[in-house]
Amino acid sequence: MTATISQIAAALEISRQAILKRASKWLPTNDKGVACYDIESVANLTSAERAKIRKHLEKRAIATIVNETAIAIRPEAALPSIEIETPDLPSMTTLKSWQRTTMDARMIFMRLIEREAAITNPTKAIKAIAITASHGELPTELKPFAKAANKRSGDDTSNRTLSERSLWRWWTDWTRSGKKAVVLAPNLGRDHDGHIVSAGTTEIPLWAPAFLAAYRVPQKISVAEAVDRMKLAAGMVRPSIHQAYRFIEKYSKLDIERGRKSSKELMSQRSYCERDTSKFYPGDICLCDGHSFKAYVAHPGHGRPFHPEVCAVIDSVTRADP
Repeated sequence: MTATISQIAAALEISRQAILKRASKWLPTNDKGVACYDIESVANLTSAERAKIRKHLEKRAIATIVNETAIAIRPEAALPSIEIETPDLPSMTTLKSWQRTTMDARMIFMRLIEREAAITNPTKAIKAIAITASHGELPTELKPFAKAANKRSGDDTSNRTLSERSLWRWWTDWTRSGKKAVVLAPNLGRDHDGHIVSAGTTEIPLWAPAFLAAYRVPQKISVAEAVDRMKLAAGMVRPSIHQAYRFIEKYSKLDIERGRKSSKELMSQRSYCERDTSKFYPGDICLCDGHSFKAYVAHPGHGRPFHPEVCAVIDSVTRADP
């Protein structure tokens, strides 16, 4: 393992001039026009200093891989879709945020294996990473990515680590797909041989439109009643209740309730959205809401009793009541 004078000084946390004095008798090697020194063979370095230098160089290599991976993954989502040899692979835009997080974390370890495999081979690289992870000796920069890469259901995730089998599965999928990062996303369909075969999307059955038309009504009927009320076309088989339940579980929770709930009830199911008004002036946007006064008062025009309408107006920018 070789290092420059600046890297050795940074690892030992001393000045560059102090290292130059100690390196007067060191034999340099030329690495792309930069003078480097083999830290295992040079004199005037203790074993503890050599260990600190090795750890510093490993951290620099990991940080480089993390940055390169982040640059390599994210622009892929913004590229226009093109036809590839594996059409069953899902598009980046169809992945959920938690799938993207797991995919990015696994991609970092694929880059680590790829770099180590160039020196040795994938078997040794995967085994070394798995052993390091099982002993809890991963660098601090990699520990959050190891936890994110091993995405599995369950409550206790503190003791989970990277297994050699998982790393091999990710490496095989990644290399077989032509090093497409999207194959590392979790919850993708596989066939009996373990090959990725689907884009993770749900296939809509032929009877779905008829079932939705019967199920999405204001009376909020049960699934069994909706199956009985379905108006099927000629030759179409009526689904079982269990098939209808499985279809509902895979369907959008918001869309399945359209027609069964009012617009106000559907609004309560949506995620909270806070709007930014920093670029508007006071008075640009006002909110007005009217309520009927729960009492009879004399009408100012004809004097007969009536319910007046009380309207409150709030400025959205200053949140003041004009």
